[in-house]
Amino acid sequence: MNRRRVLIILTAVVLALFGMFVIVAFVGSAERRALQGTELVPVLVATTEIDANTPASELGDLVTTEDMPARLRQEDAVRDISSLEDQVATSPIRAGEQIVQRQFGAAEDMQGGPAGDIEEGKEIVSVALEPQRAVGGRLSNGDLVSVIVSLGEAEVQDEDDPTQTTSTGGTTGVVLTNVPVTAVSGGVTGESGGEAAAAVMVSLEVDGSDAERIVFGMEHGTVWLTLNGENVGRPDVQTRSADNIYDARGGGS
Repeated sequence: MNRRRVLIILTAVVLALFGMFVIVAFVGSAERRALQGTELVPVLVATTEIDANTPASELGDLVTTEDMPARLRQEDAVRDISSLEDQVATSPIRAGEQIVQRQFGAAEDMQGGPAGDIEEGKEIVSVALEPQRAVGGRLSNGDLVSVIVSLGEAEVQDEDDPTQTTSTGGTTGVVLTNVPVTAVSGGVTGESGGEAAAAVMVSLEVDGSDAERIVFGMEHGTVWLTLNGENVGRPDVQTRSADNIYDARGGGS
């Protein structure tokens, strides 16, 4: 290999390294400009997946502190692991998730299953929902929720003539109320330069037939959860459609 060819190769390598340096410097400068004037706060995040039942005392090597915009820190974000005392993770925590108080509970509440003892005759079903479909991801173990299902147009069997089908329009309706939440994980996660709306995994304790209704809603439509206040009774309202969406509650047919 002659000297001229060697010089050409060395020059190309130097130019490539210089270009990489310029790109890295530009990206770093852009991030600093984007965060200029933004209040950064320390947040504990998982560095790896944390299994349910993991004691808070063992989180030391599984979490790290990252600075992120204050607007991305969740309201119940844990600032110090010691504040969790003798609690354990009530559901799996994914890598990159913020460590929040609602993900932990007393160890004795975890005995008998992933989220406590299951009532005889009941089943646990889990649904992964976008935060806005799960009360913004603010649900906690022990909350009571209503399940609302929205379905698009579909062909259903005609009641009068089983050999025929009838086209139905989109509908929305409450299918369950006062459903106990047994575990919650996921939700909005943040990084120093942005935000990602991660799915919220919510586990519900229901009867077998009700589990089927929830699964059907997930498979063929969309499911929303609403947080129940006191004295929320069984659903006694019409299914909503384009024909009655503007009717008063309980009116119409």
